Amino acid sequence: MRVVASGNFDDDAREIERLIGLLGPIALAKENQKWQLSLSKVRYLGPWAVGVIAAMYLRGELLHQEPRVVLPTAPKELDQYCVNSGLAGLVGKGGGGQVGVGDAIALERFTESSWDRPNRVVDLITRHGELSLDDEGNLRTCVHEVVQNVVDHAESPIGGLLCARYMSGRGTSNPKPEVRLAIVDAGRGVLASLRTKYPEVTTIGAALERIIEGNYSAKSRVNNQGLGVSNLFRIIANTKGRIAYVSRDWLAQSYPAHPEPEVRVLRSVSLDAVFFPGTAVFLSIPVEH
Repeated sequence: MRVVASGNFDDDAREIERLIGLLGPIALAKENQKWQLSLSKVRYLGPWAVGVIAAMYLRGELLHQEPRVVLPTAPKELDQYCVNSGLAGLVGKGGGGQVGVGDAIALERFTESSWDRPNRVVDLITRHGELSLDDEGNLRTCVHEVVQNVVDHAESPIGGLLCARYMSGRGTSNPKPEVRLAIVDAGRGVLASLRTKYPEVTTIGAALERIIEGNYSAKSRVNNQGLGVSNLFRIIANTKGRIAYVSRDWLAQSYPAHPEPEVRVLRSVSLDAVFFPGTAVFLSIPVEH
């Protein structure tokens, strides 16, 4: 099977939805079914897209699908970002240059929670300037909440993946500096996780609405109040940032023009059904210097 992508895949819910739709045949591929993803005609990939592609590749390896990803070589900045983000090294096309330098935090797989990851995100910002205490606290909390959710609930065979990039805003439609993060897994999804304690929840949409509302958790720990995702949406709204939370074929999102969370089925112009085999959380957090 060969899937060809083209154009830009920006850090935006609509673009990620388009990418997931394009990757639908790969998500539905059976064990031992070989596939190739050609990105040679793509001209922009952000960390959100890198996280999705990396998760699909690692899942393909586990399913013995012999996945192959053809990376873009132009423009030069994109070629370099594929190296810096760790995507080139993951798919066996390391190329020249250093991984995780400059504006990027390279792809990292994890199976346990650690404050090292929020610290790395904060370090990424401070390499480019000052960071207010409020912004630092918000960043640490957001990253830790998402990572903890993957560790607690996902049961992902590839673990979790984190990828991030600092964007200065210069020369873009959004002039405000921000950090863009992707944290993805190939696990059982929010519905299967929540139903272990709340069997009355029967749809992914209802599960997303409940965890955004808060006080619902699949973990039975004294210090777990089920507020992780709820707090995450609140923090992102307070910072006037953007969040897209994908689980299987559903999307929950919030952005400055629509701060109240929207929950809906993923849609695609090319496929009747869109499906991501796991959960993906995408954040864009403005940073005041």
